[in-house]
Amino acid sequence: MTNIRMLSLVGIYLVIFIDNLGASLIIPMLKPIVHDLAAGLISEGSESFLNGVYGMALGAFSIAMFFGASLLGALSDGLGRKKTLLLCLYGLAMSYVFLALALAFKILWLFVVHGRAPYPYWRLFLR
Repeated sequence: MTNIRMLSLVGIYLVIFIDNLGASLIIPMLKPIVHDLAAGLISEGSESFLNGVYGMALGAFSIAMFFGASLLGALSDGLGRKKTLLLCLYGLAMSYVFLALALAFKILWLFVVHGRAPYPYWRLFLR
């Protein structure tokens, strides 16, 4: 295998690693963020409300991935893989910024709508 081909594979594997690392970190961190009333995102609410917010956040991410996968496949066919991966990484970075803002200022709608949930769609609007 040539050096150029090996370098391109390292880049692709690095992108996949960063994306999976972000997805795997949010799930264990989400429960304390939602359920800790003193330090978390929500300052008051019943247990069922907190569980509902937790479920909505996890469900929104899954739904966005379900619909975003086919849209990103079409985008990759049109733009090419490298440009699509760069747009995806930019969208992921913007998603982390919105997530940090939502947690810092305790804005629930920003957390559910713009935080980690719709990051496949950020890639489409940042052309």
